[in-house]
Amino acid sequence: MAERGSKTITSRVKESVELISKFKELGVTDSEPGLTELRTRMNEWIRGGPAWTGRIEFPRYDRYAEVTLPDREGRIASVAFNRYK
Repeated sequence: MAERGSKTITSRVKESVELISKFKELGVTDSEPGLTELRTRMNEWIRGGPAWTGRIEFPRYDRYAEVTLPDREGRIASVAFNRYK
């Protein structure tokens, strides 16, 4: 399937809300610096920022998040919440 263009703000908001809610389900607190950084990245992305892929540390939980925020329709934002080895 061919990509149709830039991801809409509506799509970005929906995907961000879904991902943040997963962290809440896992018990990650609002005061967690990693969650604050993730929200900051997502807010920039929602406002039309470029695609971003990176790693955010959550040392209190002995984990890190591998984040993908795409800028093209047909690709979905994702976060893998991995345990340190």
